Amino acid sequence: MARNNRLTEQVFTGLDPEKFLSTDEFLGITVTNHIRQCKIQYTKILEEIAPSITALITLEEILVQLRCRESMEIKLSFIKNYIYARTLFYRSKNDVKDIRVIVGKISEDGDDPDVLLNDPVFMGIAKAKLEDAMDLEINPFVLKDFEESVK
Repeated sequence: MARNNRLTEQVFTGLDPEKFLSTDEFLGITVTNHIRQCKIQYTKILEEIAPSITALITLEEILVQLRCRESMEIKLSFIKNYIYARTLFYRSKNDVKDIRVIVGKISEDGDDPDVLLNDPVFMGIAKAKLEDAMDLEINPFVLKDFEESVK
């Protein structure tokens, strides 16, 4: 799974206007009157649109998570006696862009990934467990808050 998969890309997430505004000081650039006036105007506009940007960031995260849920490509890994299923999934507070669940035990299900990946019962269990884990992350309260904020 590529770290920079298009499925998990966002537009607004990660914007840092404060960092942008402090670039002059960081680089040692003299803040002229023109720069100061532009920064004042930038800050005024930013204050007006900040709630909309926050709503877009929230909606972006939910969209990415729902896309990941709909387009699962399950990979299996074997650690100690456990079989893990993983797929791409975005969480804003997590650097890892996948989600993993324990699906079974090597001692009970075997350790041949080709056999397991072609076993519809095993893969059905893996998919269901991944969907359950994703559903816990795709917070319905966040969706509800967003819906109320755009009314």
